[in-house]
This record gives sequence, structure tokens and C-alpha cells, in this order.
Amino acid sequence: MLRIGLRRFVRATMMAPLLALAFPAHATTVVKRTLDELVREVDRVVVGEVVSVEQHWSDEELVVTEAVLQVDQQLLGEGQPETLVLRAPGGSIDGYTTMVPGAPVLDQVGQRMIVFMWDDHPEYMSNVAYWGLGQYSVNAEGIVERTGQPESEFIQHLEHRIARSGR
Repeated sequence: MLRIGLRRFVRATMMAPLLALAFPAHATTVVKRTLDELVREVDRVVVGEVVSVEQHWSDEELVVTEAVLQVDQQLLGEGQPETLVLRAPGGSIDGYTTMVPGAPVLDQVGQRMIVFMWDDHPEYMSNVAYWGLGQYSVNAEGIVERTGQPESEFIQHLEHRIARSGR
């Protein structure tokens, strides 16, 4: 009797990984990029402040947050836009909240940031490059949170990298 139980246990243990493969898994993997890689791969780099934030349902029935960024300075890209719309999946509508780990955080009017962007991306995806990796928030003291540098120093460093890239 014990042998039959042991056989079933061994069979079930061996089958579990195969059953797991039978069902689709949905995940996003973002590969870390250096500043040089970001500069080479994006369409636009801007500095600005969020002046409005809205959440809505996308055509794919996902919550999307859109933030209007008042552009103070464009470091890379075509044209000189006064404002740009930043998009990120997730947000809250009528008590329904969707959180997407790794997505840019675009929920605060007055938030200052340096943003690496793509110009053409589907509505339900973020146009901030490589999700949150393309967003450098600046705190109230003027420090870029991810690097600990003053905003002006980080921008100068970034301008040097853009010039060195030939873009």
C-alpha cells in the first residue's frame, strides 16, 4: 500500500512542472539600460513638470494613466513641443485600481522629471522608455532621486553623453 502512495507522489511531482507549462504565463521583463544605451535608443529626452493627470480605460480595457508634461527643456528629439503626453499602464478609476510593477509613476501634478521617451507606442503601453527606467524624478530640493545629483549637474552630464553619441 505504501508503494502505491509513493508512486503516485513521484508521478505527481514529476507532472507538476509539465502542467505548469501547459498554461500561458504573462510577464514583462525589462532589461536595464545604461544612460548611453538610453540616449542611443530613444526618440526624445525632455525635462519638465507634470501639469495634469488623468486615468481612463484603453481600447484593450486596461486602466491607463496619462500625464501632461510641461516641457522646460528638450535635450534630444525633433521639434520643440511645449507639452507632451506621457502614458503608463495602471491607475485608478471608480474604485478599481490596477498597479503595474516597474511602470513609470505619473500620478502627481507638480512632479518634476527628466524623461526618455519613444514617440510612437501603442496607447496601452508606456511611451516612457523601458518603463520606469526612462523616468528620472527630481525631488523638491532639485535632486535627481535615482542618482543623487543636482538636476543641473545630471542634465549637463546627460548633454555630454548625447553629444558624444553623435545624435
